Amino acid sequence: MTNICLTGRTGTELVTVECALRLVAGGDTVAVYTPEKGATAGMLLPRGVMVTDRIRDLDGFAPDLLHGHHNTPFLVARAAFPDVPATWSCHDFRSVWDRPPPAHTAQVFVAHSTETAQRLRIEGGVAEARIRMLPNAADLAACSPPAVPPTPRSALLVGKGGAPGAFPALAEALIARGWQVTSVGRGLGETVSNLPDLMAAHAVVVSSGRAALEALGAGCAVVCADARGLAGLVTTENFHALRRRNFGGATLLRPLDPALVLAEIDAIDAGDQAALRALAVPEIGLDLYMERLRAIHAEAIALAGQPSPGDAMRGAETMEAMLASPRPGGFGPTHVARLREEHAARLARVEGEAARLALRLRLATLKPGERLRIAEWRRGPGAALLGAGWARGDGGRVAIAGRAQLDLSEAMAQRRIARIVLHLACAAPAPEGAVIEVLDGARVIATVPAQGLQVVVDLDTRLITAEGAKAFALCPRGETAGWALAEAELVPEAPPPRG
Repeated sequence: MTNICLTGRTGTELVTVECALRLVAGGDTVAVYTPEKGATAGMLLPRGVMVTDRIRDLDGFAPDLLHGHHNTPFLVARAAFPDVPATWSCHDFRSVWDRPPPAHTAQVFVAHSTETAQRLRIEGGVAEARIRMLPNAADLAACSPPAVPPTPRSALLVGKGGAPGAFPALAEALIARGWQVTSVGRGLGETVSNLPDLMAAHAVVVSSGRAALEALGAGCAVVCADARGLAGLVTTENFHALRRRNFGGATLLRPLDPALVLAEIDAIDAGDQAALRALAVPEIGLDLYMERLRAIHAEAIALAGQPSPGDAMRGAETMEAMLASPRPGGFGPTHVARLREEHAARLARVEGEAARLALRLRLATLKPGERLRIAEWRRGPGAALLGAGWARGDGGRVAIAGRAQLDLSEAMAQRRIARIVLHLACAAPAPEGAVIEVLDGARVIATVPAQGLQVVVDLDTRLITAEGAKAFALCPRGETAGWALAEAELVPEAPPPRG
């Protein structure tokens, strides 16, 4: 299975958790690949579900099926397991993460609403014959009505998406009417892990999507709404229409006006609500959802070797659009930051090794009496000489930033170096008394005065290596700064006379 993250309690994260645990309970072995692991992943690990944010960790895992949520992690898994049959689920008709992958990447595509089915057909180019409708479900075992009915005038407002919208004004309007109001979820209050229990303690729940299903299971009257807008009170008359659209954003056509929501609450009819529960419960349970999902899985496996037909160029354009997205790849900010850090570390290691090899080659090919002159410090042999304490500037220049280290270990390992000559330049004339100290650890081995705009440090390497050291530091003294390393010369020892 794949999902963009397992860090919170969004709909797709909870669907991933519930499906994975039900599959394991049925005897399947399940692994979940997600770019971001967090607290939600911890709900799976103790129950025998492998969760990883590195596809390499699944090397050796032999799945019979890929069950994909979200495009980018699914495409990563598809690349790792190119011959495994797959299903891919579209949960949202607007999200960048639910942009359909190329049609040939899965045998069966799952739509959770009429809008996501349309997105698969139009945006994804998926043939109608390969689309299966499967609206979301609620775990009715966790959503049963309480033994004691809740306080009649009690309402739970469930936020999602981070924007409160008109929910605070709605809460004030309800409180002004004498209602007890609890607000939870992103943008409103604390994100809770026991939402079904909290729902069962309230007479009315205002929410959308999966939470609306859970509230129906808990026996609450449900006003389908969130910060995006209002659909209305769920009744026997509109239940199937809302269900086909997954109680989602496409149903929220009216503004979230407190007066409109209060009118919906005033329209609650106890008899219709009892009939609604009898109508809804047989359709929204997780058991039925898993039964249908297993049938879809079996269908996809039966189609192994028959990828869904799709235009190759259209598929390529889809992937190109994903790469060009302002939020590319589907990876969250934490994962992207870590990838950048790891890439920078790997690049630094590779560049360091390349610089050492370049220095070895240049020293090995020096002719008798020839000096190795270095003026490029960003790449090539010069980079192998620089340790900590250098600030890199434009044009490959490097300047002393405090205590600048020079490393002769590679140079001394290749051939004996008699002297090293450093040419330092400053943008402005150095004041009288300015010097550059050369240090071996805390030991000052030379003090070189500045002369106008330059300092020439000419060191006998025997001074540096007297106590076994193969590195030294340059440290400016006096009221000056901005000394840049213009050039270095490595002067080999003269070869011993022949005969």
